[in-house]
Amino acid sequence: MSLLIRDARVEDYAVIESLHNNDNEPHFQSSAEELRLSDETNSSGWRTVATRDGVVLGTAAAWLWSEVQAYRVSLHTNSAMVAFELLQNLLTRATGAKRLLATVRHDFLGNAHYLQHGFKEVFRSFGANLELKDFDVQAFLNLESILLEQNIRILRRSKWSGSDAELEQIQTEAIADLPNYEPVVPAEMDFKNRSLPEPFWVAVRDDEVLGFCSLDGRIDTPVVHFDATGVLRSERQKGIGLALAARAVTWAKTQGFTEVNDGGAKANIAHAQILERLGFELEPDWVTFEKFLL
Repeated sequence: MSLLIRDARVEDYAVIESLHNNDNEPHFQSSAEELRLSDETNSSGWRTVATRDGVVLGTAAAWLWSEVQAYRVSLHTNSAMVAFELLQNLLTRATGAKRLLATVRHDFLGNAHYLQHGFKEVFRSFGANLELKDFDVQAFLNLESILLEQNIRILRRSKWSGSDAELEQIQTEAIADLPNYEPVVPAEMDFKNRSLPEPFWVAVRDDEVLGFCSLDGRIDTPVVHFDATGVLRSERQKGIGLALAARAVTWAKTQGFTEVNDGGAKANIAHAQILERLGFELEPDWVTFEKFLL
């Protein structure tokens, strides 16, 4: 029997879960129910499965990202032929947008098939994690002493008298400098309504704020992640970012968290070097492919 591509049904999600999780790292795993509920709320997209003799061999999904006139697509299968057919189906159904965007890990099957269909690589990102049992707090105690020689202090935000507008200025500058492949969609920055308000530090010289770093997450989970961060262009390469990050990781360890996560653009070499200096393990690259629609 030939391959059949159809919309996903409730009974397909056990296999969809397996296919999805095989192509994702531990912290990106999803249950069948989570995937089904996510698809149910996807009113501007769809999920299909490829079957032969009633057996699900692959799945593809698309979500319309209207702000950038693109469909985000994902594809999971162990078969090159199935990948080809699923992508052909995606191309015929994608309307109302100018392009398709797909992000996959560089060592996953899907990459070659995206390229075969005229997709081009436009961006690389990475994830990183640090097991806090391996973090040596003592090894980084001198960083803030070096900054003090330049009259730069690191303060907890609650001890700082500056304004959110100053932080927003640094954040806006940092976002503008980040390598990216998509238009930056302006969004109001919220520095107050945070799940973990305590882990937030600023670097200041006299009354001027030079940079900041914060962590966020949930107090009832063992993992915390870097949240908002940035250093003024004029103050970079002075050790401020490293000292802020070290302060944050030290706080996480003393509070009993077991892991800190982060990530970013692969081209942001300075950021990756800070994470590596602190002992983070960088995961394999994630690659974003793009295809313009006719």
